[in-house]
Amino acid sequence: MRLGGRLAALALLGCLLGCAHGTVRAVSPTPADLVAGPIGAVAITLSPDLPESRRTAYAKHQGDAVIQQAIKDAFAERGQWDPTSSQTIHVTVTVFRLRSTANAAINGFFAGIDLLEGQAELRHGDTPVMVYEFKTSGAEDQYFKYSAGARFRSLARALGGELAEAVLPAPGWVPPTT
Repeated sequence: MRLGGRLAALALLGCLLGCAHGTVRAVSPTPADLVAGPIGAVAITLSPDLPESRRTAYAKHQGDAVIQQAIKDAFAERGQWDPTSSQTIHVTVTVFRLRSTANAAINGFFAGIDLLEGQAELRHGDTPVMVYEFKTSGAEDQYFKYSAGARFRSLARALGGELAEAVLPAPGWVPPTT
């Protein structure tokens, strides 16, 4: 019976850790030849439907700056960032939930999950090229991060990485060598 209880506990832990993830999917498929090379800027807006308490928490953790930096870093890491590029990403945050540090420390994963959801629009100049929906809800290590700021940065990094993987450069574009 002891072995069965241990296996059940491991299975439960695996389920809890395994369901935390991030996803990005294209809403409006566009031919690859319309996607033009590197990204040059990131703009962030909050949905008007976001409750005031969530807006306050977002502002407290400098949400715009954290998300912008995470996306910039993810594209730069892949050689797809060029501040002179006219291609931009406009992110609209529609869902934001960040457990407080105290709640996470006391209740752990029983306090729920941290969420960052919304839409990202890829634009070339003023022309929308593609629209992506995203949902990030933590990573395996986030249950052990008690700092709300650290968990938010982790959500933002997951978003940046997922967007950088989803947004492909135009065929024939070669990243600059450093």
